[in-house]
Amino acid sequence: MLLKQVVSTLVLLILNIGCASQRPPISYVAPTKETRRTLRPHWVDNPPADPAFFFGVGSASDSGDPARDRKRADDSARLEIASQLKIRVTSVVFDLIQTRRKAAREEIEAEYSQEISTMVDQTLEGSKIIERWRDPETGAYYSLASMSKVEFRAKVKKQVEDAKNKALDHYRHAQRAQSAGDMFTAMKYYASALDELRVILGTPLQIDLDGDGKEEFFRAELQRKISEIVSNLQIKVINNNQKGKIGKPLPEPLIARLLYRGIPVRNMPFIFSLIKGKGELDGTARTNFAGEASSKVYKTRSVGTNVVVVKADISGVLGTHVIQNLKGFKPPQARFTYFIEPIAVMVMISEKNLGKPVTESFVQAAIIERIAKAEGGKPDSFIVVAKGEAAEDLSLFEVEKAIAGELTLIRKVSGKLGVDVVIIGKAETRFSSDVMGYAKSCRARVSVRVIDVHSGKVLVAKDLSGVKGFGVTEEKAGLEALKEAAQQLSSEIVVQLESVFRSP
Repeated sequence: MLLKQVVSTLVLLILNIGCASQRPPISYVAPTKETRRTLRPHWVDNPPADPAFFFGVGSASDSGDPARDRKRADDSARLEIASQLKIRVTSVVFDLIQTRRKAAREEIEAEYSQEISTMVDQTLEGSKIIERWRDPETGAYYSLASMSKVEFRAKVKKQVEDAKNKALDHYRHAQRAQSAGDMFTAMKYYASALDELRVILGTPLQIDLDGDGKEEFFRAELQRKISEIVSNLQIKVINNNQKGKIGKPLPEPLIARLLYRGIPVRNMPFIFSLIKGKGELDGTARTNFAGEASSKVYKTRSVGTNVVVVKADISGVLGTHVIQNLKGFKPPQARFTYFIEPIAVMVMISEKNLGKPVTESFVQAAIIERIAKAEGGKPDSFIVVAKGEAAEDLSLFEVEKAIAGELTLIRKVSGKLGVDVVIIGKAETRFSSDVMGYAKSCRARVSVRVIDVHSGKVLVAKDLSGVKGFGVTEEKAGLEALKEAAQQLSSEIVVQLESVFRSP
């Protein structure tokens, strides 16, 4: 009987020891608690070691805000686990894909650092704070976090599977779009599939894409599809070799047509850039149903040959990561050339001194001279048509009507010479007074209009009166008044003319 009791006791003792040996340490499974003991827990300085778990210890110094300190310690503990997960992610992914990469782990982590960080962040949601302790002397908080390695692998596996499924879905969308002739959408979906595959960190994933029982390298096939589309894109230019005038818009928009094997490509973004010359134009556009994108040149600022390069913004469609992995990538581009001519100006000033016509107008000469000095001595914006080249001059009566807006009279002369702008006006003097008995004084009055021959618009209007001149005779006093008026008015007229055609 005594022997039976001893045996029973030994059996129970062995069973209890066996059960106890199967339990993880209390710290691993106990609900979160804040240890109130004064003795420093062992895990604060020596995190637990268990092959089934990751552990992280975090701390936060006393800031006077216990709740904030506790959270800082928790975050620090999770961050410690995250650093361990980062090291393991690459090997877990390779194991799941069943591949042996030759590249060093450091190279993989450098190229796919963002993807690894994202995977760690999503996986870290499964971590738990299992114990806390506050140092009664310093007030510092300590937190112990744990995460199951089985759960970690399961979460990584789910992310990899989700990425593969999304990539396959994008691939099928791309194939349908390409079959329908929608190259823009096809490229977008192929690129999206490649982006999804970044989760597998560059591993050579093989998969049956066409249902023919043969596995293909998924990433390489996506890159091949994109390269095939890009290499067969072609841009044709419309409205090339135009002629225009400085300061004016081009007559027609620059049109670029994008084709894939002769088929128009719609929705593709284009970039238009002036590489020679200056001006204002639409920098971006998108192709329409006919594959055409247009850019209007609103204002030209450089005389001579101007060059615009147009490119299909493939980088904006595919993204940086995809472009970097396409060998020999060159976006389709083309050039527009247009020639800008200076503004042809004719100056017609009817001038009288004390009622008598002046053969060589002072005002006219001053304006022409000032135009020649425009743009710092480089008169590339304007070209002056000499008065002698005009078929006939206008009478004073006609000048007055032209100043009043009679465009027909202006075109009467300018139309035969290809003139764009007419500077027309009149100047006259009258006797003012004797000066101390030995000199004469005259006053000049000038009216000038700068008119756009094509539109009839008055670009600049200037009137001067009461400009004084002195001389020993009335005639000389009148001429001096005209000279002074010419100097004052010519500068203002040309400055305003420049601002009309060259303003930023």
